[in-house]
Order: sequence, then C-alpha cells, then structure tokens
Amino acid sequence: LPAPPLPPAPPPLSPAGVRVFRGHTDSVVSVVFGEGDELASAGNFDGTVRFWSLESGEALRTLHTGAMVVLDIALSPGGARMASAGFDSAVKLWYVPTGTLEQRLLGSSPHTETVTAVAFGRNGTILA
Repeated sequence: LPAPPLPPAPPPLSPAGVRVFRGHTDSVVSVVFGEGDELASAGNFDGTVRFWSLESGEALRTLHTGAMVVLDIALSPGGARMASAGFDSAVKLWYVPTGTLEQRLLGSSPHTETVTAVAFGRNGTILA
C-alpha cells in the first residue's frame, strides 16, 4: 500500500513570535506549554522548574525540586498538575497553582536509577 500523504507544513515562525525567557542558571533540557499556550514551563540542570506567562513574559513561579537535574516535565490535561523526573530516581507530582509537592514516587527494583522521561495519559489519571 502507498504511504498516506503528509499533512501540510505549518506556517513559518516569525521573529515577532520569538521570546526569550530568563531565569535558569544552567542548560534547559525540557520545555512544555500549557493548554491554550498561556504558560510555559522548563526543567533544567539547576534542579528547578520555572513557569512563565507567554503573554507578558513574566516569571510566575520557580519550583526547587530537590533533584540535581530535572530531565523531563509533563503537564496534566488542564494543567493543574505537573510531573518532574530527574537524577534523584524519583518522579515528583506537583500542584501547579500553588507549587506544592503532592507526591514523591520512588523507583523500586529493578528501577532505582535516573528517571529520564515522564508523561500523563490523555485523561490525566495515568502517569508513566
């Protein structure tokens, strides 16, 4: 069977749509956008996750995760919760509106090493 046709390419980015967000003190390794593109968050090598308003560019919140490095972050559908993964062998579940750590999920045998990725299921009730 022939391959299905590719979808049309998105329009090119304009320089007016590029914004620099400042605050991290080391390399950024993970970025996600909230629903509606009103919020951006990034995890990085300084062990923090930072949130910015995309409209104003204002820094909204910094979460100090306790991990030496945050390798991945994921926002739940609706954006109320965020999961972070890093060098501390844990997945941490955060309540975004307050920045509160809700749960720390530790690895168990055979998974006791660095966690490099995290994702929510489509309905937000499953975390992988």
